[in-house]
Amino acid sequence: AGGDLPAGTFSSIAAGTVSGVSTLVATSESNTTAKSVNGGTTWTAGGDLPSSLNWESVTYGNSVFVAVGKGTGTTPSTSAAYSTNGGTSWVSANLPSAAWTGVAYGAGKFVAVATGTQTSAYSTSNGQIWLTAPVGLPSTATWSSIAFGNGRFVAIGGYGADSTASAYSLDGITWYAGGTLPANQEWSTVR
Repeated sequence: AGGDLPAGTFSSIAAGTVSGVSTLVATSESNTTAKSVNGGTTWTAGGDLPSSLNWESVTYGNSVFVAVGKGTGTTPSTSAAYSTNGGTSWVSANLPSAAWTGVAYGAGKFVAVATGTQTSAYSTSNGQIWLTAPVGLPSTATWSSIAFGNGRFVAIGGYGADSTASAYSLDGITWYAGGTLPANQEWSTVR
């Protein structure tokens, strides 16, 4: 059985290896994080994220954890953060203003998607500097999640009329409309 997380409403978790140690990092709907170095048997408080907002997604790649924030209420966010020490501390980074809901690592870059817009962003500098993708997502769907696998990034729309939307990108920069997801579902995560 797994251990209890510190107090908070945790929304995302990522796994990676830091200095040879398998590490899990969870982000919350505020600025708190938690980390485990024993497969989730016990958890400790991680470093605070730079601001208090809905940190929707965290991922791991190239020895770095990266988190993106959605914002609060109807106020979008420009917040991203990265950690090179397994979530013990976080460094603030800036994204274009949007309601960021997902981040993934693949093809040598971090890629983030935002809900209700065609905006996506990418970082080739381990989450430190973010650029807006010149060919954004194919629609203004409620993009809820992004993953990388089989040489491509895939994003899905999660709610309401957009719940059947998907998009893909081979490089995280140029996006194409994907296949239609089955209807009558609210897809929230792709892995």
